[in-house]
Amino acid sequence: MKIQAFLIAIAFVFLSLTSCSGAGSETIHVSMRDFSFTPDRFTVRAGTTVTLTIRNLGALDHNFHIMDLGYFVEGPWSGTDETGVYQSHSDLPGGEVSTTSFIAPNTPGEYQILCSIPSHLELGMQATLTVTE
Repeated sequence: MKIQAFLIAIAFVFLSLTSCSGAGSETIHVSMRDFSFTPDRFTVRAGTTVTLTIRNLGALDHNFHIMDLGYFVEGPWSGTDETGVYQSHSDLPGGEVSTTSFIAPNTPGEYQILCSIPSHLELGMQATLTVTE
């Protein structure tokens, strides 16, 4: 019985230490519609591994770009805006679902999320990713 208690204590210490190391992981689920993201605000911790699941519930193709901190696109999207992309997910046809992973930015702040397909941003297809310490 003492050995079992000792092994449980060791396992608890090991799990506690491993949960403190690294930035961890988080999951974001987003639905895209014609012309919005739901939800339209996301919060993650800096440096975490983020698993992103995107569902396109709209009839049109949509995409998902997270812009660099301080880079804000008011519209329309142009090829030069690609230099300001932190993380990108390609066009997703209506009715499709996709999952990908990325590392959240290390710098806290608010990052613009948008759909770059012509006129979608202008029609309101944007969201905000807030990165915290």
